[in-house]
Amino acid sequence: MTASIASQIDHWRGVRGLSAQKLADRTAELGFPVPRNTIANLENNRRTTITVAELFVLAFALDVPVVMLLLPVGRATQVEIVPGEHVPIYEAVSRVAGDPTMIGYPRSPEYTAALGRLHRLRLFMAAQRKIIEATVDTLPTRPDEVRERAQESLPQAQMQLDQVRDLMRAAGDELPFELLNIRFADPKDPGEGHA
Repeated sequence: MTASIASQIDHWRGVRGLSAQKLADRTAELGFPVPRNTIANLENNRRTTITVAELFVLAFALDVPVVMLLLPVGRATQVEIVPGEHVPIYEAVSRVAGDPTMIGYPRSPEYTAALGRLHRLRLFMAAQRKIIEATVDTLPTRPDEVRERAQESLPQAQMQLDQVRDLMRAAGDELPFELLNIRFADPKDPGEGHA
């Protein structure tokens, strides 16, 4: 797996036109330096492990989603997802992303529960995004018809966010930090949205 990740790092470094040193400099700017010799050792298969922190900071420094370092998306049709198991690239991406629509492999109750958490987080993010978009559309600089539609959609968007919060609480999920201002603060959390 590390060799595949290293190949992806090398590929994206080339696409971005970055030397190993420039990539190392970018990781340092992000606050988690990955030295040039570590990058070179990964790419030359002299290093056989990569930490999760290194994986994430390298993805950020290369400006690609982490999955693009994990899997050769657009560069292969099949990939070895675990030792000895080759699957089509789309299935590998679905497994990594926690796609609940993926069929063809058995799911334990634990896996299904984990998918549920991902699904609730996605619902939360979508509900929050609807409120943010509707709020932006209520600005005086927007055309009247856009503002009117946004004002009509805000109560429904707020209700959806409240329902998702309730779902997450019922499942024991930690509520994520919200990007919304105080007028959309969670009424069930008296400290939320207050400085």
